[in-house]
Amino acid sequence: MNRRLPGLVLATLLSASGHGMAQVPNVPIPGGRPAIPAPQPASRAPGAAAPVLAGTEAAIDQESRGDFPPMDRTPSLPLGTLQRSWDRPAAASGQAAPGIIHYLWHPDFVMGVRTRDFMVTTLVLPAWERANEFYVGDPVVFETKRVRANVLAVRSRNAGADSNLTVLGASGNVYNFYLRSETWNSTQVTDLTVYLDAPREVDEGLDAAAPPSDPSSSGPGSGMPDYLRRIVFRPEDLRFDMKMFIERDDDAEIAPERVFEDGIFTYFDYGERADSAPRPVIHQLVDGVDTVVNTRTAGSRGTIVIAEAVGDFTLRNGTRVVCVRRVAPAKNDDTAGPRPVARHANGRENRE
Repeated sequence: MNRRLPGLVLATLLSASGHGMAQVPNVPIPGGRPAIPAPQPASRAPGAAAPVLAGTEAAIDQESRGDFPPMDRTPSLPLGTLQRSWDRPAAASGQAAPGIIHYLWHPDFVMGVRTRDFMVTTLVLPAWERANEFYVGDPVVFETKRVRANVLAVRSRNAGADSNLTVLGASGNVYNFYLRSETWNSTQVTDLTVYLDAPREVDEGLDAAAPPSDPSSSGPGSGMPDYLRRIVFRPEDLRFDMKMFIERDDDAEIAPERVFEDGIFTYFDYGERADSAPRPVIHQLVDGVDTVVNTRTAGSRGTIVIAEAVGDFTLRNGTRVVCVRRVAPAKNDDTAGPRPVARHANGRENRE
């Protein structure tokens, strides 16, 4: 009886099960000892890739006949990066309103601007100014573009960095900005629009240099820019019968020291608090509705905010509110006499 080696039995079992070795005929060798088959690399199961190949072949056959599957046009998933600081925005330090800041330019003053991911910050120079050139310290982080003659747009590409921006105006003014970029989830509202006000020293020279016969130098409808027109100031027209009202103690932070008007403009004087007091947005009360009015600053340190309107006003900064109302003059007991005289913006006198 022929005896088989244990290795031959193991090889035969592995070969029969299809694992580890290929099936090789058992050829005897001289001496009656059977040949041990040489080990072969494991081969892939015959039907392992059949579903994949079958699916690919079916897709090729289907598309060759022009039968393509429908395109998935379902909406993409939300990014989950909503900026929660804008759910109920509150004005940050130095802002007149959420995202709005006003600066009075001075040669020795660097204006800070806080930018934010995925938002554009707009720098608005005075209307008479023109930005000839501008230079950014780090153009990789801060992208700057001039969109109008006096308007620049700044966008941060990376958060957590800072740099500077220098704007050279056609008037000769040099506007210096310090730029800082913050993340999209910053808790404070950053600056969206930055308004600059600057005195135009050449106004007097331009007005004096215009010849009297020049039709563009005087007269209504002559096309003269508004900033060149003179407004006659008469001290006798000043009125100090404006009073302020608040509901909470915190509202007093945005209240000026005094308010007065000259029949054309209304002046909000912040005095020594001009550098520290938050600047509000000034609304004029028109038919019971608050309407934003044009404002500008005056004084060596921007101590006075000038509203181009007269009447009743509402000052707002975040949740702080100050009401400014004209106080009716006290009436005497003699009701038969003439009522007090009020001077209006058009200079005419009218009986109340």
